[in-house]
Amino acid sequence: MRSGLRWMGALGGLALLGGCAASGHHAMPDVYDAHEDYVTAINANDVDAVMAMLTDDVVFMAPHEPRLVGKAAVRPWAEGYLAAYTIHWTKTTLEFVVSGDWAFEQYAYESADVPRDGGA
Repeated sequence: MRSGLRWMGALGGLALLGGCAASGHHAMPDVYDAHEDYVTAINANDVDAVMAMLTDDVVFMAPHEPRLVGKAAVRPWAEGYLAAYTIHWTKTTLEFVVSGDWAFEQYAYESADVPRDGGA
């Protein structure tokens, strides 16, 4: 097992946009609910649930990976990653800012990435 910043970190704030847009309003509880749904989807290793949280124009910037723009570009990458690893986030929010349609989060987290093939 290895821990560390591995994937989808850049999606945290962007994923919330999908949740906000779907609600039809921008009340803080809705943003926090969307945030929790996003972390739950990641911890469930459910690519469909993760993709449902993203806007069509998502910009994904994972460490040491090329920038991916749009769901059509992100999905194959996420499918490959979740096929290779079982992941679990333990996440601590340091700052959460909502302004109109945008939500930004500064956070610290540990990600346990366990290879599905049993390798190290």
